[in-house]
Amino acid sequence: MYKCRTCGKIYKHRQTLYNHARYECGKEPSFQCEYCPYNGCVEVHIEENDCCKMKEEMLRYLFLIYF
Repeated sequence: MYKCRTCGKIYKHRQTLYNHARYECGKEPSFQCEYCPYNGCVEVHIEENDCCKMKEEMLRYLFLIYF
């Protein structure tokens, strides 16, 4: 286990701790979800946001209905 010296978060892999320290720890969120007020420090977190997943499913469903 690897622990962040700044915030105390624990990670299983050293690379994940490295990414956390480089992109997230102590930094303001720089990515905004276009569908809700959610902010994230990493773009992948926005894509994994629940509202984005639901929006994608709705768009896919509408596409199947109309085309």
